[in-house]
Amino acid sequence: MGICCKLRYKSPDWCLQDIYCAFIHPYILYGLEVYGNTCVSYMDKLIKMNNKLLRILQKKSRKFCNECLYIQYGTLPTPQLFSYQVLSLVYKMVYLPHLLPPIFWVYFTFSTSVHTYNVRHKKLYLSQANTQFGQRSLKFKGG
Repeated sequence: MGICCKLRYKSPDWCLQDIYCAFIHPYILYGLEVYGNTCVSYMDKLIKMNNKLLRILQKKSRKFCNECLYIQYGTLPTPQLFSYQVLSLVYKMVYLPHLLPPIFWVYFTFSTSVHTYNVRHKKLYLSQANTQFGQRSLKFKGG
């Protein structure tokens, strides 16, 4: 019997949840805003491994639904976690910019600084890439 199985049967549930939150969840979150925008097929191994670890730690069978595993530990599946992290970054950019490092202040610009049209909602635009390709694409668009 492996160490994981021995640990699983001798540790209380709250301890197993703390192990997941301390050792697994931060590694999934690290850099998720960057690598999370890739195809789901590229992240398939990570998603399956995360589901497998959640099943082991919660002592559930393979037939147990994935959504219930994530609900039990108060987290989200990796694709939804990516969306949550990006939306959290945008929220902080709009309402709490002082909490972000200065490098993030140039990621988004408000529509009021792009044009002077009176629109219903203030929109955020991604800042253009300051590369040769970015300049070329703006030139061909007439911008």
